[in-house]
Amino acid sequence: MAAGVIGGVMKGVVRLAGLAAMLLLLTGCMPSDIYSETERYARDARLLDSFDLYRTGNWGLPKDPAISVIGIKSLNPEAEQYNRRLYATVVANLRSYFPHMHQAQQATSFNRALTRARQERADYLLVPQLLVYDDAIGDWAQWQESQELSKVGRDKIKISLALYTVGTGQLMENAYIEGRSGWLTFINSDPADLLAPAIQQYAKQLYGNH
Repeated sequence: MAAGVIGGVMKGVVRLAGLAAMLLLLTGCMPSDIYSETERYARDARLLDSFDLYRTGNWGLPKDPAISVIGIKSLNPEAEQYNRRLYATVVANLRSYFPHMHQAQQATSFNRALTRARQERADYLLVPQLLVYDDAIGDWAQWQESQELSKVGRDKIKISLALYTVGTGQLMENAYIEGRSGWLTFINSDPADLLAPAIQQYAKQLYGNH
């Protein structure tokens, strides 16, 4: 098992190195340009961590809105642990674009979350939800614990972000983010670590041209 994983990683490294050398010889590009092209290729080929972001809308928020991030409480204790980390990651990566962010305690229902957002005088309510959390085997300790070959490989995480106007409670849009670790980066990885770049891109799109 270990030999197969290492062999796959080495093949990926050789492929990337060969691509970079070929581009450098054929195009005469600067090394920084070669790096960008090689990185883009590696992400498209799933060799490096990658993500997909899908939004049902394509507009931006007004300047300096107050946003309340409130999750709906789960009855599953393990899911609750993942959810708390998810909410913190969402707030941390949105705050650089929207400083008036507030992470409230979880609510037991959407109506209670909306009421809490109104009490905080928020303009918008953002409700993150964890859909998939697949922590595949990526290190020796995990392998010793499980020893299931089918679980060795890339991590995967998928979340939804529902955005509401607090005044009316109307759903403005849903966004879906799916992240996967790469074949060169899945060792010692964690699914939650895949979210930050995607949430930053989501925040940038919401921010628009301010």
